[in-house]
Amino acid sequence: MKKYFYFILLLAFLLPNEGWSQSREKRKSPSFSERLWYGGSLGLGFSSSNIGGGLQGNIFFLGISPMVGYKLNDWLSIGPRAELQWYTGRYREFGSGPVYKYNVLNIGGGIFTRAKVYKQLFFHAEYGTIQYSYADRVDYQDNRIITNKEWVEQMLVGAGLSFGGPFASELSLLFDLLAPDDSVELPIVFRYGFTYNF
Repeated sequence: MKKYFYFILLLAFLLPNEGWSQSREKRKSPSFSERLWYGGSLGLGFSSSNIGGGLQGNIFFLGISPMVGYKLNDWLSIGPRAELQWYTGRYREFGSGPVYKYNVLNIGGGIFTRAKVYKQLFFHAEYGTIQYSYADRVDYQDNRIITNKEWVEQMLVGAGLSFGGPFASELSLLFDLLAPDDSVELPIVFRYGFTYNF
């Protein structure tokens, strides 16, 4: 929803901004490029699933999520984040018969704000949407799996830890405030990524 997008922007600009209040005589203001930092995460996974109770199979997942942050001051950043996920699945009827396959690409993006709290600890809030494609049913006539797509919104809030200097790795644990109550999936997102100049 647009209101979450505006909430992230509002949060970033209304929080105290001590870095900008200092006079230029005491401290030279950094350039635009010096305020930028870069990051991203990689995803990799395997899982088993079934379609309609008749087909059993396995799914392989590979994802990449680049992000760029702009430092509003020494501790607060805002920026965009993109997401690209590739899923491939192979299914068969109870271990016998032909193998049915599918490949899908999920795309998404959003905006985040991040605040350094204490040493390596940071808080993270993010609103985004992603187009999920999922296996729905089998077309036995054409021997293929039919997939459906749906846009899913997320409002993630949580915290993380950053390890290292200019080149660093990070771990974060986020909670999805927009996760549906009737979903069997946990509303928790765990990320492992890398940053430069954060």
